[in-house]
Amino acid sequence: MKGILIIFCIALSHLANCQILEDILDGTHVPNTEKELAQPMLLSMAPQSGIPFEVLVILLGDFDPDSLYTDGMNGKLSEDLQLYAVFEGAETLHLPLFEAGVYSIVCLDEEENYVGEGVSIVVNDQFVDRLKGQGYLQDGESMAISTSPLRIGREKGAFICFNQAPLTE
Repeated sequence: MKGILIIFCIALSHLANCQILEDILDGTHVPNTEKELAQPMLLSMAPQSGIPFEVLVILLGDFDPDSLYTDGMNGKLSEDLQLYAVFEGAETLHLPLFEAGVYSIVCLDEEENYVGEGVSIVVNDQFVDRLKGQGYLQDGESMAISTSPLRIGREKGAFICFNQAPLTE
């Protein structure tokens, strides 16, 4: 079922301008103020398993970016896949992010087979702050900008989340 939904997202991306990022940049979609990041970010990404034909960024709309995910997260359980962006493969890609959310990034070859494993990231203000604190992001004029690219298309899948359980005494 998950494969069918991803193929459906790919087909839609070729037939219509249904990408959330494209709509934001065109001004036809305004980021949700409840989900808007305090500081938008420009995330660099670098494929690790060769240069893919295409890179899909899918927003998993039914996962809460503020949840703890103490045991990780299985993106295949999502029933609300929203195509955020599609990129042609390149050595380095740049992904603008304006809203908090859980994003799944997959690399595909020309036959729409996976190139490497997917990466899921939980993006929220804590994610931006933590990356800035670790030196992976720096303040730009209007966005936080990557100083080091996120590795995508890895040998093993990755789940990146900086949400923490509250401290108890």
